[in-house]
Amino acid sequence: PINQVIDFKELIKSAGFKPAVKIESTQAISAGQALAESLSVNEGDRLIEIKSTFTADGNPAILATTHIPEWLLGDDFGHILADPEITEPFLDFLKTRCNQKVMNMVTVFWPDTLKGCEISLAGQDPTTAVLVMNHIAYNADEMPIFASSQIHIGNIMKYTVIRQGEDHG
Repeated sequence: PINQVIDFKELIKSAGFKPAVKIESTQAISAGQALAESLSVNEGDRLIEIKSTFTADGNPAILATTHIPEWLLGDDFGHILADPEITEPFLDFLKTRCNQKVMNMVTVFWPDTLKGCEISLAGQDPTTAVLVMNHIAYNADEMPIFASSQIHIGNIMKYTVIRQGEDHG
């Protein structure tokens, strides 16, 4: 479908690569001003922060940092800290464990380099091109359910932007 949000592993697989994910770290953090505004929570509210590396044929393809508000997770907040793997695949986790579905996503994106993002990866030239994407995902009630900052490395993944026109009639 044209307007579908797809999990990264499925996206990588559809591009012809063998996908994998490694959860690098998971922690509870307090929402700062920017995240609080993005997620419609109070400054200081608890969030889960998950840092993951998605690979394509063993090569880093997407570095993701995802923030999820505590209200959405309920009892799973502590479970995620103990076993972050339960969040993958992420969209299934949201649907089955949190009873949430991504209905809309607002994304801001721009080109950069690994060096410009202050990222050093073994075997990668610091001038390697990246696509930085910051997403805020919304449920059917138009409530933000997660924020995700991603670094898409090199030209492994390709994206098509679909722009819908309005009926001015």
